[in-house]
Order: sequence, then C-alpha cells, then structure tokens
Amino acid sequence: MPWEEAYVEFLRIRRVPLEERKCSDEAPDIIPQIRSAAKKDREVMEKGLRAFVSYIRYYKEHHSTFGAEVKHYSLSTEGFVPVEDIKVEEIKYKINLARNKERRNLQAKRAAKEQEQKQKKSKAASNATTTVMRKKTAKQRRASQSAEDADELAREYRLLKKLKKGAIDENEYAKLTGIEDLL
Repeated sequence: MPWEEAYVEFLRIRRVPLEERKCSDEAPDIIPQIRSAAKKDREVMEKGLRAFVSYIRYYKEHHSTFGAEVKHYSLSTEGFVPVEDIKVEEIKYKINLARNKERRNLQAKRAAKEQEQKQKKSKAASNATTTVMRKKTAKQRRASQSAEDADELAREYRLLKKLKKGAIDENEYAKLTGIEDLL
C-alpha cells in the first residue's frame, strides 16, 4: 500500500533489516472452516470478536502513528467472525442456551462445594473431639503449667503495685489474690 511505503522507509532509516516475502499460493483457505466453527460454538465466535477488537486497537493505539493510521486501512472481519450468514435471533437463542447451561453448571458446582464444606466441617468437629480427649505429654503439661504460673505471678505483681500506690486496700488485695483465709 502507498501509505505503508513511508513506514518501510522509516524502518530502513532506523536500520531494521527487512526483506520482502511472497505469499504462497499453496496455502489452504481456512476462512470457511473458521466461520463454520464460529457458527457452531459461541466461545469461538466471542474469541473471534475479541481478536477483531484487538486487531483494530493495535492500529488505533499504535505508539508510532507513522504509517499506522486506521483511516487508511480497509479493515474487514474476514477470518475473525462470521458476520453475514448468521441471523440475530439465532445468535440470541444460542447465547441464551449457553448462558442457561453455564448457570446450571455454576449452581451444580456451588451445591457440590457447599456439600463438601459441610462434610469437612463434620469431619473437623469429630476430629476436634478426639484431639481434646487425647492426653498431653509431660513436657506439654509442664509448659502449660509454667505459662499459667507466669500469668498468675504477673497478675499478683500488678495487684501489689496497686496496693502500694493506694489504689486498692489490703482486704481487696487479699480477696483478689485468694489469701484472705490466711489473714
């Protein structure tokens, strides 16, 4: 195309190696196969639409506007989407069928997931009761006892500080520490 020749010259100035290639005449025409696949499968049609939009965006949003102006190109949907040959009602019908199928699959997956979660919860509850009934080792008992002792000692120390500051009297201190019987 004449407007592309300027871009080729631009690339030569930048020393980008280019070589002209001839198209092979032996290449099979796959457009009819793509069109029939898009008519049969909605996903293929949607991917074709996305590819076409991406194709247009490339030329529209190209960083180098030199030789990449969309107005010069005769862009067609050939090879992307079977635009003609499809009736709007047929598309809507197929789309509704696919959406209903997706909805049913999603509901089935959710139900299966909920069932799985209920089973896991029931197993976890039964496992929790068995782990509670298990005896602690001597090392675990000593560790928990020393942690309880440290907590109790810290609590009594805080109460003693309050007693010395006058925040509580001796009777309250005795009640809170549990030594009221000893006095």
